[in-house]
Amino acid sequence: ALQTHSAAPAVAALFGTVGDHLDGAPDIKVLQPVVAGDPAKGQLRP
Repeated sequence: ALQTHSAAPAVAALFGTVGDHLDGAPDIKVLQPVVAGDPAKGQLRP
């Protein structure tokens, strides 16, 4: 999924626009959620 998203025209346009302002390639991290607290507060949709 990350490779597909990274190849999207909008992402290519973004990096083409901001590329000169970066000091190197983006460091993209895929994080896993930490299960803690009230599950209802972490929901994005009911």
